Amino acid sequence: MKGSLKVYLCCSGGMSTSLLAKRARQAAAERSVSIDIQAVDSDLLERKLEGADLVLLGPHLRYKADSIQRRAPKSVRVAIIDTAIYQTFDGHRLLDQILSYNMVAAPGRRKSFSDEESGTMKIMLCCAAGMSTSLLVAKMQEAAKKEGLEAEITALPADEAKQKLHEVDVVLLGPQVRYLFNEMKTLAYEHGIKADVIQPMHYGLCDGAAVLKQAVDLIKS
Repeated sequence: MKGSLKVYLCCSGGMSTSLLAKRARQAAAERSVSIDIQAVDSDLLERKLEGADLVLLGPHLRYKADSIQRRAPKSVRVAIIDTAIYQTFDGHRLLDQILSYNMVAAPGRRKSFSDEESGTMKIMLCCAAGMSTSLLVAKMQEAAKKEGLEAEITALPADEAKQKLHEVDVVLLGPQVRYLFNEMKTLAYEHGIKADVIQPMHYGLCDGAAVLKQAVDLIKS
């Protein structure tokens, strides 16, 4: 990744995020984390997407997340600033949110999958009770070993999975919890990761190689 991580905070007029960006820069300086955090007006955001690594939108702009992500370069993540952080202008908590996306090497935190020195993907499978995906996890681990990929793959029930999104690079839902996809997709966006539903055929056949490929493609996209 080029130099410091480039983060844009975006709100309607840029005023709320200006103070939040200032406090986050102060927090980063105190913790010796190399991040460039700037506030930008939503009307000016699109022309700056090429220079960004991460775009964080104010909670009131949540509805724009999908369209911004589609227009942004594939290397840019788009997520939502936590509402409590946005309301309290808490720079340290915002910095924690940024670091939770694992896009920068910081003291005490792992690097991202895209970092050549790390390379370990963290993949989470979500199902009704966490049991039916156990065999699929084993098959995916076998496939990863054959491909020479380092991957940590876990299966969790939905309620627990929602609390662990900040710890993984991607989440895949079993077909039996497809009804949770829209909710999980929104939560995943807030953590700068992607969510998808495993294809029923791949799930039914426990096709570890196919599901692993789906996860890798999402992480790289």
